[in-house]
Amino acid sequence: MREWNQDTLQVQRAWVALQTGDSLLLRGAPGLRVEAAAPPCSGQQAPLLWLTEEGEADDVFLRPGESHVLRGRGRTVASAWGPINLRVVALASPQARLTPPILRRLDAHRSAQRMPRSASRPSVGSAWLRV
Repeated sequence: MREWNQDTLQVQRAWVALQTGDSLLLRGAPGLRVEAAAPPCSGQQAPLLWLTEEGEADDVFLRPGESHVLRGRGRTVASAWGPINLRVVALASPQARLTPPILRRLDAHRSAQRMPRSASRPSVGSAWLRV
């Protein structure tokens, strides 16, 4: 059986400091953003924050400085691979979504490749499809 960390949880200005092996359970938090940050004086290898969302096919791994918008209504488990700080914040608006850099580059490529819209093609406005 796994031994649980018995250390006191540290919260500093809405940041939660997790140590290697610590896990945090979030319930019913769709639309909230989880942010990761390196703890001060972290002389170790770059930590990761591992997010597992109930009902989602893929897990998410965040490095310090990255964030992820929660999608599911079920449980989310955040696990620390190395000392890392995290916080959970509400988005400014439901439309605001943090797009991973790879998707931003893909959207830029797609917009550069777009053909002029002909009169025979219906317009879909400025909506972009996300992969």
